[in-house]
Amino acid sequence: MKTSHRLLCGVAAIGLASPISPGTPSQVAAAVKASISIQVIPSDLTPSLQAVSTQAANYNAAQIYMKGCDAYNSSSLQAHPAACFSGDLISKRTVILYGDSNAGNWAPAADLVGRSLGFRLALIAMSGCTAGIMSYPTKNLTGPQIQRVKNCEEWHSRLPALTKSLHPIAVLFVSAGWVWPTPVGWNAAVAKAFKVLSLGNPRAKRVVLGTTPDFNYVGGVPPCLASQPTSVQRCDVTYPTATSFYAEIQARDRTVATAVKAGLIPVAQWLCSSRRCSPIIKNFLVYVDDDHFSLTYGQWLAGVFGAALKKQGI
Repeated sequence: MKTSHRLLCGVAAIGLASPISPGTPSQVAAAVKASISIQVIPSDLTPSLQAVSTQAANYNAAQIYMKGCDAYNSSSLQAHPAACFSGDLISKRTVILYGDSNAGNWAPAADLVGRSLGFRLALIAMSGCTAGIMSYPTKNLTGPQIQRVKNCEEWHSRLPALTKSLHPIAVLFVSAGWVWPTPVGWNAAVAKAFKVLSLGNPRAKRVVLGTTPDFNYVGGVPPCLASQPTSVQRCDVTYPTATSFYAEIQARDRTVATAVKAGLIPVAQWLCSSRRCSPIIKNFLVYVDDDHFSLTYGQWLAGVFGAALKKQGI
């Protein structure tokens, strides 16, 4: 294994004094339920709004495990995809975590779960690249957008060379809300992604990890909270009806999982209560931008995330 493609496990590698201790299922449930009543930003907000005030800090606060394997700005990685490894690095059991930046966002929690359950985590992700493998229409796109599609399709075409040596016991496909409306052929595109990543091995478990809420309409969570320090819920996401955006996204995730014969791990119960998603839960700043949660909150979810993976047989 090349050192440049290996992310050493442990808090020293990610610049933290110590990881957040995962919450228990009852603690997570209680905190999420209480979160929709939070109106004033806690004085000990973690991370602070200042800590995520720049794009670079924002990236580090949510997706640090993608360094060295994110092909978004690397033509070399687009042609030669790499995986970031964490979890139990000496385990013979490999679990692939696959998708766009949202997959990278789940990696810190999945790292803790891998160490606990005894699997090596292989993060295979490209920011801004739709995870379903298909040819995407470029009509009405600008030049840079067309180039991004081409880069993504090249990266997809090179994935078999990477995955053939991994022999995963499971593939976690991380869903993303910005794939909307659902493209024609999306179910087949997701099925192809599972097939490519598992090399057609029918024994590799397939799991769709549900979509997190998208706060784009408030212009991103930190700026919204900075302007509403005593009215936190003005920066929330609500989905009161079945036709609300996030409700439809959750329905899409269920449909896709059924179509591709995959297990589904919904995530709304860890982020929302009574169809409302608060930007702050407990004393955690949950979101560092529109749809990526903070490293600290992700680590706090590691316990419930691990329990959900165990239910999927991982």
